Amino acid sequence: MLFRRQVLEAKKQTLTGRVVLIQPLSLYGTSAALFALFVLILFYLSQFELARKETVKGYLAPQKGVITLYFARSGVLNQLWVEEGLEITEGQPIARIQNSQGLTSGKERTTALIQETDTQLKMLEKKRTISDALFNKQTLTLQHQLERLNQSLSAINKAKKTNTIRLDLQTQLYEKRQTLSQDGYLSATALIEAQEALFRIPRSESNNR
Repeated sequence: MLFRRQVLEAKKQTLTGRVVLIQPLSLYGTSAALFALFVLILFYLSQFELARKETVKGYLAPQKGVITLYFARSGVLNQLWVEEGLEITEGQPIARIQNSQGLTSGKERTTALIQETDTQLKMLEKKRTISDALFNKQTLTLQHQLERLNQSLSAINKAKKTNTIRLDLQTQLYEKRQTLSQDGYLSATALIEAQEALFRIPRSESNNR
């Protein structure tokens, strides 16, 4: 009962003043850390560029970035011409890889391809030799034919020239005999024979043509 009485009396008393709420120091540290993180995120987003990852088989023309190359066949890296962080240009060789693939016969594919290529080259060389020999033979035959044609043409031109001369002479002879026949010094039979001889020359020239 005594305790209750003291409580009632205490409630009757009014306290004067103000209450100040003090935040703990850990809250200030957390707020500062979150603010700094927010600033860093904003800075990162302002400098951020979207990175795109692609996996291709064949031809790829990227503007810039990092490229990871996986060779389709296993092999040994003989020589590397680039290093990490080095900018490369179009057409620049990157590395030299020697790959080894075996056939069912136990022979390496590269060796088999080289041997097959050598065999094909020998066959092509043999065909080329035969073709050259055939071409030379045909060329020689055509040259002989051309020489014979030139000789024939020369003979024809010579015969034509001879016939022309004969025609001129026979024409002059006919004209003289015609004059003699008109004056009565030559018979008509001789004139007809001269005319027939003149007519035979053009026909012979036409046959030569």
